Amino acid sequence: MIRKSTLTTFDKWEKPTEAEKREMYNKCFTGSNLHQFADMLDVNYATLIRWRKKDIPYIVWALLANMCGEGDIINKEDTVEGLEKKIQAARNSITKYRLKLSEIQKRDKLKSVIEEAKNSNL
Repeated sequence: MIRKSTLTTFDKWEKPTEAEKREMYNKCFTGSNLHQFADMLDVNYATLIRWRKKDIPYIVWALLANMCGEGDIINKEDTVEGLEKKIQAARNSITKYRLKLSEIQKRDKLKSVIEEAKNSNL
């Protein structure tokens, strides 16, 4: 079974195991269209076989996933949990911005009061 953590964006990607790579290859290819895939990538057949046993580049894994019906993992939608974290981070940023803006407004008002006081004494 192919883990979900191998079918995600690069920043969250976990490299697939040899068994997962074998499963993906078997799901997608017969011998002849594996040669066509190698041609499409401009690599030789032996390279594809080597990637099955060694580290496979993310972009190649992403293409395989897409071709095998796993979807576009490069542009994969965020999970609900991920979106909730982004929303909370945005809320935190807005709160910090509002606090900073309030500080600036208070400082500007104080400067204005001091300026008025100076001008009234002249």
